[in-house]
Amino acid sequence: MTRWIAAAMALFALTVLSPRPVMAVATAADATQVQDVRDVPRISIDDVKTLMAKKQVLLIDVRDPMAFGEGHIPGAMNVPFDFLPDHAEAWKKDKRLLVTYCACVNEGTAARAALDMNAFGVRNVKALLGGYNEWMKRGEKIVKGPPTRP
Repeated sequence: MTRWIAAAMALFALTVLSPRPVMAVATAADATQVQDVRDVPRISIDDVKTLMAKKQVLLIDVRDPMAFGEGHIPGAMNVPFDFLPDHAEAWKKDKRLLVTYCACVNEGTAARAALDMNAFGVRNVKALLGGYNEWMKRGEKIVKGPPTRP
């Protein structure tokens, strides 16, 4: 996410501060990355709840610690997006399904996290369909409090 913010800030600076107009051009790689994120497998809240009852899922909240502290899905682990690589080796060995979630439109950060985790060799990962916002909208149970570290 930090990379996207830096890129957006750089583009803003170029377009606003540049003496001549700058046109943003999407590359084929950018288009492929967007398509890849769309293709990340999703899992429904109902399916996650079933797996939670069987203790067959590890929920990974990729939001920042402050957002996590304000409310998160019970049993979720807070691993902000930029820290995912630190956990890849352990997650490769985990037999449970790993489910990433965020509070983005179309679960964008969660899908990006799942895609990156696949690149790190973690194969058993999906993004939560609707993410935290859908969880809240449905009135599902949430927990408040600071993150616990794995």
